[in-house]
Order: sequence, then C-alpha cells, then structure tokens
Amino acid sequence: MKERIPLHYQPWFIAILLLAWPVTIFISTLLGLLFIYRRSKKYNLISKEKFNELSQYEVILDSKKEADFILTKANNEAEMILQSAKEEADKILSQANKEIELFENIDKADDILIEAQNQAEEILENAKQEAEEIKENTLQEKYSLKASLKELSRKVEKLKQEEKDYEAILKEKSNIVIAQETTVDFTDNITSNELKNTLSIIQIKEKELIADGKACRSTSYDDDYKKREKQSKKLLRAFNAETDYYLTNVRMNNVDTYRNKITNTFSTLNRLFSIDNVQITKELLNIKLEKLDATYKYYYVLEQERELLKAKKEEMREQQRVEKELQIQKDKILKEENQFRNEVVKLMKYLESSNTDIEKELYADKIKELEDKIKELEKDKKDVENRETNTRAGFVYIISNIGSFGENVYKIGMTRRLEPMDRISELSSASVPFPFDVHALIFSEDAPALETTLHNYFRKQEVNKVNSRKEFFRVNLKEIKDLVHKEFNNTVHFTDVAVAEQYRETLRIESTLA
Repeated sequence: MKERIPLHYQPWFIAILLLAWPVTIFISTLLGLLFIYRRSKKYNLISKEKFNELSQYEVILDSKKEADFILTKANNEAEMILQSAKEEADKILSQANKEIELFENIDKADDILIEAQNQAEEILENAKQEAEEIKENTLQEKYSLKASLKELSRKVEKLKQEEKDYEAILKEKSNIVIAQETTVDFTDNITSNELKNTLSIIQIKEKELIADGKACRSTSYDDDYKKREKQSKKLLRAFNAETDYYLTNVRMNNVDTYRNKITNTFSTLNRLFSIDNVQITKELLNIKLEKLDATYKYYYVLEQERELLKAKKEEMREQQRVEKELQIQKDKILKEENQFRNEVVKLMKYLESSNTDIEKELYADKIKELEDKIKELEKDKKDVENRETNTRAGFVYIISNIGSFGENVYKIGMTRRLEPMDRISELSSASVPFPFDVHALIFSEDAPALETTLHNYFRKQEVNKVNSRKEFFRVNLKEIKDLVHKEFNNTVHFTDVAVAEQYRETLRIESTLA
C-alpha cells in the first residue's frame, strides 16, 4: 500500500506558502509598526507624566526628620505601585502577543491588543489615583507636624524667658523676704493649746484667701476663662498636696529643710503652670510658711510640755519615796526610842532593888548608855521632822559615767532621799551600760537652789541645749570643785578619779580578745 503524503508536504501547499510571502511580511511589518506606535503613545507617555507628577513633591518636605520619612515612604509606595502596574501590563501585552500569533485573523488579534491596552490603562490610572491619595495624606501630616513643631517652639521660648524672669525675681527677693517671714520665736512662753488655736486661725485665713480668689492669679487674659479656672484648681491641688506632706511631718530636725522645699515647690509649680497663665500668689506662700512655723512650734512646745509633765510626775514619785522613807525612819526612831525607854525603866527597878554597890554601878552605867542613845534618837527624830517640814533640804550630787558618755561629762542633780545613793543606783539602771561613779555628795538646806546655781553657771557647757532637764555638762571636774569650795562649802569632799570598774574591766577583756 502506497504511503499517504501529509498536507504540509503537498506540492500545492508548499507553492501557496512560497507565493504568499509578500503578504506575511506586510502583515508582520504592519503589526510591528502598530505596536511601536501604540507603545510610544501609551506606555512611554504615561511613565513620563507619572514621574513628572511624582517629582513635584520631592521638594515639599522640610528638614524635619519625621516629615522626610513619611514622604519617602509615600514615594516608595507609589513607585512600587507603578512598577507593579507596568509589570502586569507588560505581562498582559506579552500574553496578547502570544495569542495573536495563534490567530490567523488579523482583526481578532487587534481586538485582543486593544483589550490588553485598556486593561493596562485602567491599572495605571488606579495606581496613579492611589499614589496621589498617599501623597495628599502625607502632605497633610507634614503640614500638621510643622504646625505642631512651630507651636511647641513658641511655647518653649516663652517658658525659657519666663524661667529667666522668675529666677531673677527669686534671686532678688526670696533670700530677704522669705527669711524675714519664717522665723520661729520661743520667747513668748506660749502653750500648745494657744498654738493649736493659732493654727486654726491660720487655716481660716487660708480658706478665706482661696474663697476670695486671691490664692491664684492670672498672668494673661487672652485664653479661655474656664480653662484658667480649671488650671488654677489643678495648681492649688498640687501645691496643697505637697505642702500638706511637709506640714504633717515637720519636726525640729527638718523644719529648715521643709521651709526651703515649700519655697522651691512654689517656684517650680509657678514655672510649670506659666504656660497656662496661672500663678500661686505670694500671699498663699506666706500663709503656708506661717503655718509651717506654727506647726513646728506646736510640736516643739507639746514635746516640752510632755517632758515637763514627765519631770513633774517623776518629782511627785520622788516626793512620795522621800515621804515614805521619812515615815519609815521616823517609825524606826520611835520604836527604838520606846524600846530604850522601856529598858531604862527596867534597869531603874533593878537598880532600886540592888543590894551591892557593884550591881548599882553596873545598872547605872547601862542606864546612862541607854539615855545617850535616846538623846541621839531624839536628835535623829528632830532631823527627820525638819526634813518633813523643810521640803527643800537634800543632796546635790556630782556623778560621771566614762563608759557611757566619755571623759569630762558630769551630771549635776539633786535628791531629797535620806540615802542619796539609792537615787544614784536608780540612775545606773538598764538605761546605761555602766554604773555611775560619785564624785561628790553635797547636803544643803536648799538643795534646789544650789542645783540651779550650778546649772546656770555651767549653762554654756550643757550637753543637751534643747532639754535642760537632762542635767549633763561637758566641763572639767576642777571647775566644779573650785566653784563649790569658793561659793558654798569648803569642807565638801570630792573624788577626783572615777573608779569606772566595769568599764575598765571591759577594756581589759577587749584587749585580750584582740
């Protein structure tokens, strides 16, 4: 069987192809020119206009870092959108060219090309609109940032100028005026109750000042009234909160510090709120400082009253102990006196009934001895009665405690005890690590007067200058001895060297352990 020749190998088909080459060349040339024309008209023009539109925004943003970043980001996004659109259009056109090659009908190919171009134009138009929206938003943000920066710069310059003004004012006036207005005087012997009433009066003055609108003032009336009122309330709350803390915790060791802090708070808050055109008045500051001093004085006087009450209670307890000791001593003397008198009565009976001279002599000597003892008891009884009637009689003691307070520190005190060492033993209790050493015991018919004289003479050497009832003095013992011998009693015996037995033994033990 003869093999069948395929169509494309048929002589007639080959002849048609050879005769039709001018037509195919014409069609290919026409399509190429058409594509070049449409490309130059659409793609190159669009790209040029696109980049011209984008370039006009490149010089808009200023040197502000944040605005430059936003605009750069917007340009990049627009470039990316345009590039993506171009790539998609090229892809569509490429796909269209491939489809045209498959079609023998030139009209069909032209329709496909036109559709592809329309799609590309639509994509580019959407990209253009999106890029313009991004840049419009970017410009709005940029202008808003520039406006905010400008306003902030204006406020900063205003604050700097006001700060300079306030510093100049404070430098000129605060050191003089405030110091004069904040002195504390304790020479008027005022009581804590009176000071409490003073604080109440100051509190009323402060409330009236606030109610009258004189606690804060406006430095400008250009802004809104309600806004100024709102900021004034904030300023007062801040100032009151800060000063209330200082007033609540003021004590002797921090009053000067708190006075300065209140003044600094006044300056700081006025500087911070100057942007809102409100200031704390000097009248309110003066009231706060006056309240601080009154509060400090109140707590000081209250503590002094407590110490005085404590001292009075201790004095009453001491008086009770003295009275008890005197009564015990008096009862003892009476008991011994009665006992001796009864012995004398018995011996008198023995003497009367005695028959020998030796016995009589023996009883007579015993009676005389008992009568001498009765006389001594009567003398002691008289001394006790004098002590009962004379409540100022007693002993002034000079004692030291080297282990607790060091060298040349002496306590000068007074006791009305019949046995003054009992009082010194009480002072050597658990409150100090070592017992006191006694340098002198001075009996005086007016012991409080003698004690007061010694205290006044050595007042400048007083250890505790706030609480004089502590009675400790940093002074040389020779000075005390010379004063006592010269002014009061030259027969008083002084022990110059403190034994300090436990203290010295402690030092010895520490040296062995080292």
